[in-house]
Amino acid sequence: MVIYVPTPLSKAGMYLACAKKMLCSKSLLLNQDIEIASPYTLATLQNVIPIKANVILISSKAKTTQMLELGRVNYIIFGDDTQTKMDKLQREFQVVEIKTDNIYHVLHKKHQLLIPRLNKALKIVINKHKTSTLVGGDF
Repeated sequence: MVIYVPTPLSKAGMYLACAKKMLCSKSLLLNQDIEIASPYTLATLQNVIPIKANVILISSKAKTTQMLELGRVNYIIFGDDTQTKMDKLQREFQVVEIKTDNIYHVLHKKHQLLIPRLNKALKIVINKHKTSTLVGGDF
């Protein structure tokens, strides 16, 4: 059994990117006539989001994005940290956020006594990072 430290490390998002000329909304995920390229299998996506579209499995996010850039596909689904800058992707394509979730540090239950200390330490590190980022420092 696993447990997690309650302070989130970050947020992860699932996104739909579409060619500029195409309609782009979450409702496309439920259209069985649409093909969407993704580095994730249909079964994996169905565990995270409601989807009925046909999923074309591509080996990586980079290759999936390249397929969209080359015009070989009109739609892609990908996951990313919500802190990631997607300026280039958003300039070239329409990008719709499908879902976001927190990312947590996971532990085996035998380490549950460490959770209060780890939680406190994570809060300190995350706050230092936020402060450092605000003043232009590196983390």
